[in-house]
Amino acid sequence: MGRKPRPLNPAESFAAHFGNELRAYRLAAGLTQEQLGTKVGYTGQLIGQVELGRATPSKKLCENLDQFFKTNGNFTRMWKIIAREGNVAWFRDYVDRESRANKLRKYDAQLIPGLLQTEDYTRALVRSGRTPHKIEQITAARMARQSIITGYDPPRLWFVIDEAVFYRRFGGDSVMRGQIEHLLAFFEYPNVEIRVLPFTSTTAMSVNGAFSILTVVNEEDEEEVVYYEPLARPQWIEAPDEVADCNVRWELIIADALPKEGSRKFLSAMLEEL
Repeated sequence: MGRKPRPLNPAESFAAHFGNELRAYRLAAGLTQEQLGTKVGYTGQLIGQVELGRATPSKKLCENLDQFFKTNGNFTRMWKIIAREGNVAWFRDYVDRESRANKLRKYDAQLIPGLLQTEDYTRALVRSGRTPHKIEQITAARMARQSIITGYDPPRLWFVIDEAVFYRRFGGDSVMRGQIEHLLAFFEYPNVEIRVLPFTSTTAMSVNGAFSILTVVNEEDEEEVVYYEPLARPQWIEAPDEVADCNVRWELIIADALPKEGSRKFLSAMLEEL
């Protein structure tokens, strides 16, 4: 006689709701957790943890579940909501505005911008002091944000990344190799432009921390706001004169950055060194 399944509470969180749905589909198909895991390319143990809401499903797992159960994208749509739950409360406002932006300009001096990160780079970046479940939750949330790049009517995106970022190799050379290959692929996207700010840049505007300038579409108008990311907790800049100052700062930084083709050559040369 098999062990009685542990009861689920789908109202506990959306992850719990997802787990409840997954168990219902699995049982309707007459499969054990191990059998389903084999069919979708994951372990039965992971399937069990996802059903209990203790593990965050990856996008790939959800896509495989949709394909196996022929659910027309149902699990993938739920994954996007689960991933949003992975964002800490104070960052959710940024994610909301980012999802409504039709233009985004970002400078980063420390890290690869989140919208451009690979899963391996994100995991290596957030690993310290966190449980495996939390690492996967954060990674899923970050990957979910990236859907704006290829979604319907995607925003225009400009990124300036400081050269120092490429020598800060979270996860080692192999992770950075995959990350640079990922960045090079974006050079083929018509709505994405990536520039590298070289060490030869002398603009003092690049030493005060990362920032993003977002043009956010509201119901009746657009607003331009700045998300400033110093070492302490980030903050919004919304006063028109301060936003204008940030636009000047952006223009000074991008003027010092390598042009598009120069940035591509820089990244290709870095890739050859790894």
